Amino acid sequence: MLAALACVLLWILLTPGKALAGTPQPPPPPDTPDIFLVDASAVQPAAEADNEIGIRARLTVGRLADKPEDKSYEEYCPPGKSVEAAADDDIFYCYRLENTGDQTLLLHTLVDSRFGEIFGMRVLTAAPGALIGYYRIGAARVRHTDYMTWTAITDNDEPLTDFSRADVIVPALDLTVTAGIDPATCAAPGPLMLERAGTAVFCLEVHNPNEFALKEHRAFDAAGVEVALPAGLELAPGASTFVTTTAPVTTPTFSRYTWTARSVTKSTPVTVTNQVEVRTPHITTALLVADPAWPNCVTNTLTVTVGSNVLFCYFVINDGSIPFEGHVVTDSVSGKVGDFARPLPPNDTYGFAITRTLTATTEAGSLWRATGAGDIAVEAAASAAVFVVEPARLSVRVYVNDGTPPSGSNGLPGIVVELTAPTTVTQSQTSDEFGTATFLNLVPGDYKVEIVDTSALKNVTPLTGAITVATVFEGAAVSVQFPFTGTTPTRYQHLPLIRR
Repeated sequence: MLAALACVLLWILLTPGKALAGTPQPPPPPDTPDIFLVDASAVQPAAEADNEIGIRARLTVGRLADKPEDKSYEEYCPPGKSVEAAADDDIFYCYRLENTGDQTLLLHTLVDSRFGEIFGMRVLTAAPGALIGYYRIGAARVRHTDYMTWTAITDNDEPLTDFSRADVIVPALDLTVTAGIDPATCAAPGPLMLERAGTAVFCLEVHNPNEFALKEHRAFDAAGVEVALPAGLELAPGASTFVTTTAPVTTPTFSRYTWTARSVTKSTPVTVTNQVEVRTPHITTALLVADPAWPNCVTNTLTVTVGSNVLFCYFVINDGSIPFEGHVVTDSVSGKVGDFARPLPPNDTYGFAITRTLTATTEAGSLWRATGAGDIAVEAAASAAVFVVEPARLSVRVYVNDGTPPSGSNGLPGIVVELTAPTTVTQSQTSDEFGTATFLNLVPGDYKVEIVDTSALKNVTPLTGAITVATVFEGAAVSVQFPFTGTTPTRYQHLPLIRR
């Protein structure tokens, strides 16, 4: 009995079209389905007139969500030449080619204005009266007219071409957001430059570019707070309207608003978002640190060895609404480090640097105060940290693997070794007469050690590769060895000259 049940279950699982009750729905259609023959008796006649060229192409469109559940993707073909859909709706593009002539069709090429060449010279035999099908699925996105071109090659090697088109109508809404200070009118486009923190008047102007009206309007700010709109607002085709709302602005911001509506034809939703910049007096500052040997100030943390020089870089950007003239910069380590006059208009930047020798870990905080006309003053703070550690050293030994331990006698001179630090800073050393290259004053981290040039010696090759990684700890002395194949160069001893 159990064996019989197992056979039945196996037959159900392996037989096409069979499924157990409660199993998941079939997977979505393939991205590149094959062309297929359609039962012409179950299809309505083509809407286009017969152009007596031997074939008749037809493109129809519909929402994928409207496909009946009992129809397969091959069986489904929307009847309409146009469809109204939301931007994120999936659209089902149905392509059909009817053989209306007396020749057999053998090869097929389908080109679509949206998808490009869908297939070229695809083999499918279609006798007179046959109907060929294909489909594609894609998001509606924006309103567009889709054009198809289907070319078929007959058994007489004659090319036949026909065309069709369909419209995807995506309701649209134009939203312009401006900011000003007059609640009775809409300000001109562009940023609003407030001389002081205060209240801004935001104007939301909408335009209906569709050939149908829009209803059920709602608007929201970025926090989700709804903006009051006229009750029962309906926007006719081509019509525009605006509303104003106010909000306090204390720092520079981009104020974003969202407007939603629905078409009166099919209640298709449409959503549009736009924003406007509003500025108040404001600066942003940064305190960055760097090694003076590589003066690239891009970080606010750094690790150095005891007694190292460190570059402290002070930067400011005027990201506010008014120009500044006076500047005072203070530092928690050194006190006042800058007191000067310099024009700093909106969107301008300025910076300066000082060098300090550090013997202990240092955490510094900076405060930049800028003043403008009318005694307007703004401040901005920043911080940086420099960690001071005991120096480490890394010795690299390059030698000939002649069966004896690495020593001065089998060392290879003139080999260039490159060391890449954890901060990607690279330095190089050349091995001395004993085959040693030494890197000093290192901070902890993983270093890439690489043999980059062996041209000073002939017939020598790294035995185990030319790259390794060495982990260096604070205050440690680390050694790395690179064995080579080849011969040690001859060394000459210089004896003192004895006169008799």
